[in-house]
Amino acid sequence: MTSLGPTFSPLSTAPSPSAYAHALTAVPLLSAQEEVALAETYAAGRAARERLLSAEVADGAREALAEVVAQGARARTHLVLANVRLVVSFARRLDECGVPFADLVQEGVVGLIRAVEGFDPSRGFRFSTYAAPWVKRHIADAAGSRRVVRLPPKAELQVVACREVAETLHRESGRAPSAGAVAERVGIPEDRVERLLAADTVPVSLDALESDVVAARGEAVDPRVCWAVREALAVLPEVEREVVERRFGIDGGGARSLRAVALELDCGLDVVRAQEQRALQTLRDHPAVAMVAP
Repeated sequence: MTSLGPTFSPLSTAPSPSAYAHALTAVPLLSAQEEVALAETYAAGRAARERLLSAEVADGAREALAEVVAQGARARTHLVLANVRLVVSFARRLDECGVPFADLVQEGVVGLIRAVEGFDPSRGFRFSTYAAPWVKRHIADAAGSRRVVRLPPKAELQVVACREVAETLHRESGRAPSAGAVAERVGIPEDRVERLLAADTVPVSLDALESDVVAARGEAVDPRVCWAVREALAVLPEVEREVVERRFGIDGGGARSLRAVALELDCGLDVVRAQEQRALQTLRDHPAVAMVAP
């Protein structure tokens, strides 16, 4: 079994992102036999801890039990660190969700630790297979915290699946896929796919204009603001105007993420971002906007 050297420390405290990167390269992947041995060592350490908490343990046996507990803790740490790659692979799928990548990885590591506590190697599963749902659930829960209305972890995972399928279909066909095509590939109803993709947006804001433009449905908007928006948008090139209207829901379809707009307009994410930045600068400098800005 690969030895866990003194370089590694237990994950009782939140490690830094550099510690995660070190763990990725410093702890090799485990074989099935090594996973079983580590899981059994951890289980023995838990049993020894329970015995130590009882009042029936003789004084001479406490030192031996304490050593078994320490070995169990090291085994758990080793099993977790050897599987941080799994956490990173899931966290990368949500890298642009608005939550810092290090926070996603940290939540995924919490899922790994909980998976270690429930892992039973006698059932014949590899640890990564058992731990994957735990890691996904914790990362999705952390990613959902960015939303004004938080999605349940299951819905957050479905959003990720729909987004990945939509991107795959876009690469394969060269055009933005329909909700029906995404639903067929993911295996969930089309109407639910539409709701999930609509929910896959992050809060956006502009300096002066957008606080009034992106208003809640049914909220009264000053007519002067509506006039200023129309006047300012009229000077934009057609593509930039479409980007702004879709990004901030001015077209009536609700605010969309950069990724969603790129799919709708069939262009790259960097192109949409650059067009948005140019358009917003033009809007901020427009005299009509200056007249209504607070």
